[in-house]
Amino acid sequence: MPRSGMPLELMNEPENPRHYLKGKAVAAGAEVELQFERGTWLRGRYGWTFREKDLPTLSAPLSCGERVIFTVPQGGLFRWPID
Repeated sequence: MPRSGMPLELMNEPENPRHYLKGKAVAAGAEVELQFERGTWLRGRYGWTFREKDLPTLSAPLSCGERVIFTVPQGGLFRWPID
């Protein structure tokens, strides 16, 4: 059975707002997977400025050793990776 993704949920905590995925806080640098249009998934590291007006990012490795950073629009579907 394929695993589905869900949008990040923004919750206000006493010190800073924070994103949650399936009830678990997403820490900066956490590995998550982002779903693309045709159902493929890309694993990368979550990033965010902790400012509500800013969108989260996903940093993913390239074959050349560099990384590409995607800004993820609201409604992007994420899931926790399974190792």
